[in-house]
Amino acid sequence: MILAGMALTASAQLADGFYRVRNTDSGRYIVMYDGYVFKNAATGSVNLKALQTVDDWGTVSSHMGSVWYLKNIGGVQYDMFCQSSSLGAKGNFYPSLLAIGGNYQIYGSYEGFTKYLNDESNEEGGGGFVSISGSRPDWTFIPLGGDNYVGIQPETQADGHYWATFMSGFPFTLSGGMKAYYVSSVSTDAFQMTEMGSQIPARTPVLIRLNGGRPSDNIITIQTSNSGSAPGGNLLHGNWYSSTLGGGHRDFNLENNDSYRILGNVNGHLAFVKATEDRLVLGTYIEHNRGILVLGNGYADALEEGASGIHSVDKEEVTEKGMFTLTGQKIPEGTTPRPGIYIKDGKKVIIK
Repeated sequence: MILAGMALTASAQLADGFYRVRNTDSGRYIVMYDGYVFKNAATGSVNLKALQTVDDWGTVSSHMGSVWYLKNIGGVQYDMFCQSSSLGAKGNFYPSLLAIGGNYQIYGSYEGFTKYLNDESNEEGGGGFVSISGSRPDWTFIPLGGDNYVGIQPETQADGHYWATFMSGFPFTLSGGMKAYYVSSVSTDAFQMTEMGSQIPARTPVLIRLNGGRPSDNIITIQTSNSGSAPGGNLLHGNWYSSTLGGGHRDFNLENNDSYRILGNVNGHLAFVKATEDRLVLGTYIEHNRGILVLGNGYADALEEGASGIHSVDKEEVTEKGMFTLTGQKIPEGTTPRPGIYIKDGKKVIIK
């Protein structure tokens, strides 16, 4: 159900592809803030609180919840994919598009009910939300590309660069100058970051060295299919949503705990650190589309409150430390490891 647009003829059918969806009256974009979309077939009611409307381009440009993949499934009916969710498959509610001039009205019919999506204003501030009532039913679908870019918002600045952890429900390609890494090993005070290529598979949390301090400096190209596989032994975990909505919607957020470390800066150097309240949504939840380092047993206890963090280390330093399991546990020197997969000198090895 969703998205922003471009000028099309009334009879034009939208091509499969990536779009943002903008309300033609309010100018706000649809952003999916969590994975909870619910319909009641008996009453015709629809819970769309997960779908907020936002006019701040700084938020929209770097929010993967504003990126939708539109796929025609026959006639004027489509499925919409966002983040890790398919709206059609999730609620058996496949939206249809009614062309009105160069814009579209988005509606769904089920159990004898037909409902059109509207943009309603929040009472507080200039934001809004998608509902099945209101007087703003016209939407524009804007294809990704050009000024309608997707850029990554920096998470920290360290070692002379801007950095961010990032995870997308779609595969993507980095712009020139950006570099991606995964975390291949970790100890009580250090982690190893291993460089990847510029093609990042879907659902793969990565650490990215950025080009600059604004999303427009760090543009990525969203793709429809993976051109490679996710790296083995990646110790980063990802988070899809961070919602400020009430009720059950918060169930989709990842709540911070003592074993999590987020990307940060310690004395000018890149590190994974304990999350402070100002870095969390509502002071509790991990930010959307970020990666976190989840510490194993013993490592979490090694970093008490106020300790610095787990610093990045050069490959030469890691080589001196020897062989590690995929969970970052060092294999004692002189010990023959059991058959399995290990990290040695920054590369995956198989012991048979």
